[in-house]
Amino acid sequence: MARSNKTRIEMFKYGEHIMGIQSHPEYTKDILLNIIDRLLNRNLIEESLAEEANSKLESTEPDSEAWKKLCTSFLKGKL
Repeated sequence: MARSNKTRIEMFKYGEHIMGIQSHPEYTKDILLNIIDRLLNRNLIEESLAEEANSKLESTEPDSEAWKKLCTSFLKGKL
């Protein structure tokens, strides 16, 4: 159902009853910013990547409504 350059399978469904999501739709902006800081402080990501990710998060909040709509549609058999 979805893929990225880093992960071949981001989302899948199996028949009409199982859907798997690779990401964490429950994550808020604050959770993501905290994860970025922890990764940077442990030297697990480069500073340029942390800055880019922080910059993208500055102007937006993860779209939890889109996730709710997607999951609801799946549960209602509309995917």
